[in-house]
Amino acid sequence: MTTNEEKIAAIVSQIIHVPVEQLDVDTDLRIAHNIDSLAALQIIAAVETQFGIEIPENRLTDYATIRDMAELATAFDKKSPGDGA
Repeated sequence: MTTNEEKIAAIVSQIIHVPVEQLDVDTDLRIAHNIDSLAALQIIAAVETQFGIEIPENRLTDYATIRDMAELATAFDKKSPGDGA
């Protein structure tokens, strides 16, 4: 796992009460762990806070795996405020 994946796995683990060791970075969390929309929003909000990013609402459903969220955090982190992101 990358550092960002580890951070996000820790967030997910805390919110859904599943040990980090049982989380796979490529598994759809909604299916594998029966995450409802409230838990998904809590995860997204925590990821936004952790990484200092804002995920556009129209993209929230695009991020079902830990890897998806880590890649998003990395992509947003590389964008500067003036580049239209």
